[in-house]
Amino acid sequence: SPSSIKRIFNEEMGCSIMQYLCDLRIERAKELLRQPDVYVADVAYRSGFSDPKYFSKCFKKYEGMSPLEYKEKVTNKNDK
Repeated sequence: SPSSIKRIFNEEMGCSIMQYLCDLRIERAKELLRQPDVYVADVAYRSGFSDPKYFSKCFKKYEGMSPLEYKEKVTNKNDK
């Protein structure tokens, strides 16, 4: 049953299925944001978010900065 799957997943992985998916999407977004020619809205869609505003909100919650701030930070670091 769905509740059993959720419980087992949580026991094995230590987080909910939604949390796990969000973590994967944020990690994918971070990879994409390292590319200087990719727009933040494109990153949102390519990492599995259907709304760029929601993506920005989630990203900031997990990383402590907006996707644009992260992009500027990592692309400037690569330029040096």
